[in-house]
Amino acid sequence: MAILGVGVDVVHIPRIAALLQRKGSGKLASRILSKEEHAQWESLPSSDVALQARFLAVSDVDRWGVKEAAYKAMYPVVRPTWKELAYRGLGDQALGKARAKPALVYSPVAAADKEHVGRIHLSELKAIYPAIEYDVEKIDISKNTQKEPWFIKLNPNGRIPVLVDRTRDNFPVFETSAILLYLTHNYDTEQRFWYDPIKHPKEYSEILQWIFFAHGGVGPMQGQAHHFNRSAPEDIPYAKKRYTDETKRLYGVLEIRLKDRDWLVGPGRGEFTIADVKAFPWVNRHPFAGIESLDEWPRVKAWLARALERPAAQAGYQVK
Repeated sequence: MAILGVGVDVVHIPRIAALLQRKGSGKLASRILSKEEHAQWESLPSSDVALQARFLAVSDVDRWGVKEAAYKAMYPVVRPTWKELAYRGLGDQALGKARAKPALVYSPVAAADKEHVGRIHLSELKAIYPAIEYDVEKIDISKNTQKEPWFIKLNPNGRIPVLVDRTRDNFPVFETSAILLYLTHNYDTEQRFWYDPIKHPKEYSEILQWIFFAHGGVGPMQGQAHHFNRSAPEDIPYAKKRYTDETKRLYGVLEIRLKDRDWLVGPGRGEFTIADVKAFPWVNRHPFAGIESLDEWPRVKAWLARALERPAAQAGYQVK
């Protein structure tokens, strides 16, 4: 019997969670996951059934949809099992295209500070939500590719980076802070890297304050310091001193904030949030701003070291 299903697969995650609890998560996963998928599955916390269910739903939405369609078509005469089902997806195969991952990040060939931000956060999210997948497409800004009409449609400012969410009709998001907030609000469902604005309005406001501090202060000032110290066609001592000194002043603000704290936002010593993700990649490039050492700001230096030790941060820097 051939069953043709056209449209969107809808999967009820609580039903999958109930199946996991009833049949045993390891047993069910071994029956339906590929070898590569099962390797990712093994990295999930064994006690987090909700996370396991979400992983199965996202990773194998086609197979769940096929089985639902088969049940609707044949039940109660036949109750098909996983091993009795075979399917061929018509969409990508008919078009001759490989299946694209949900998110696409446009990044320059030689990534600088702000370009790492989105990739670091995607790596952090993927460490918590293994089903998140994304592609990185490098743009050669030396050829002004980012100024071409197709790219201007994504970002009228013609700058990098840009996020394209393929799951939402190729919705484009530009500006690193906007990308951080978009990814967080749409994909950090457990609020691991931010605070709910209704339940924790003060902490949420603090996250926005420090993101905007980095976006409107550290980024522009340090970016100019980079230019006049490393790229300007002529030596302009006043400009170099002006922007390097302002960058140092802003590091001093971070130093004050980090007194008795590990991270910028959160109760007690704080928690790692998107505010840290926004700020630390800039500080990591301090030599380009004419600042050879962070010894003048020991708390900032320790904060940066903590951030760089995070496996997801390292992965974000290494994304090719």
